[in-house]
Amino acid sequence: MILGTVGPFHSGLDYKEGWQFANQLRIPIVDEHYNEPPCWFCARLSRYERYHCQRSKVYVGEYAAHDTGRGPTLRSTLAEAAPLTSLERKGDVVPTAS
Repeated sequence: MILGTVGPFHSGLDYKEGWQFANQLRIPIVDEHYNEPPCWFCARLSRYERYHCQRSKVYVGEYAAHDTGRGPTLRSTLAEAAPLTSLERKGDVVPTAS
């Protein structure tokens, strides 16, 4: 299986063009990465609700919530865990994460 990427970030021009390219070539699954503060994760619990299940699937290959300069905190741990419920709900779009 071919695994593509939609860019190094979760938004921006590389991300937009990466998705266009992946869908044009019908790449079966693409990798998305998120390294953001906890509030970013909490604000995007429904991120995959609007993804179309006929497009390339998503592999969330890297995700990390970080409180700058503080190391792992309870807040960052919960912020990483909360979106996993969304990923379970949208398993047709996001079949795997690590």
